[in-house]
Amino acid sequence: MFKATVTRMNYSTLLGILLSLLLLAFIILYAAQDPYSFINLPGLAIVIGGTLAALFLSFPLREIKHGVKSIKLFLFY
Repeated sequence: MFKATVTRMNYSTLLGILLSLLLLAFIILYAAQDPYSFINLPGLAIVIGGTLAALFLSFPLREIKHGVKSIKLFLFY
């Protein structure tokens, strides 16, 4: 029904992601007394688990599969 088209990745998106990760690393390493205080594994599990639960409650499985394919295309293009 729909024709799949492959488009080129927008490099400004990649640049924005890289710059935001560099800024986060800079803040953690240079502004914190203890950089390990930013790591909270139970909190990370709660956030990721809650996000996945909300995702599966909000969308049909076929749309989630399509989203995973789009993310793979973005990351491994």
